[in-house]
Amino acid sequence: ADPQLHRGGRGEGGRLGNREEDFSINRGGAIPLHSPDPSPVDVVSPLSEFGVTAEEMPHVIASACGGLHTLILMSDGRVMACGFGRLGQLGLGFSGGSSQPTPLQILTLHPAVSIAAGGSHSAAVCNDGKVYTWGRGAQGRLGFKNASETEHDPRCVEVLSGLGIGTVACGGFHTAALAQDGKRLWMWGAGENGELGASTH
Repeated sequence: ADPQLHRGGRGEGGRLGNREEDFSINRGGAIPLHSPDPSPVDVVSPLSEFGVTAEEMPHVIASACGGLHTLILMSDGRVMACGFGRLGQLGLGFSGGSSQPTPLQILTLHPAVSIAAGGSHSAAVCNDGKVYTWGRGAQGRLGFKNASETEHDPRCVEVLSGLGIGTVACGGFHTAALAQDGKRLWMWGAGENGELGASTH
């Protein structure tokens, strides 16, 4: 399988994952920052730096685009992130950005099966059904009552452990988790506009 991910659009802050802060790259070389032309992203080199051989090289199975960041899910469950990270939405343990796809270290112990990117937060479901969230925690969007303003590392949403979560989705200011059986849905975060599906009156 071809491990390349194709992307296009605005590339500020490295959100296109092409190692360039101010340009996106296509077959013709550097092009202006705003481009509708999809071009490949190298997801092989970052993994080879972690000792992954060509024979073991996974392929991309999903991507998620947030407000200023991108998440990439590999076939071996690794999650990679690139883009703007000041609010912790990359999950790399620090508040800086990354102009190339970078593996999230904490999730190498827990292979992911689903990823989601919101405006300034991110989430993943791991193969054990646990949900991890990170990034900006305002309005409760990370699912923690005692969340700090930002979580720079993925953190398990313990209240959902053991409930068989299969997929997760992030909106601008809220998050949703769907059970594997498709019969139960949990939502949290900002609900002023009815996005949580519950009346607040």
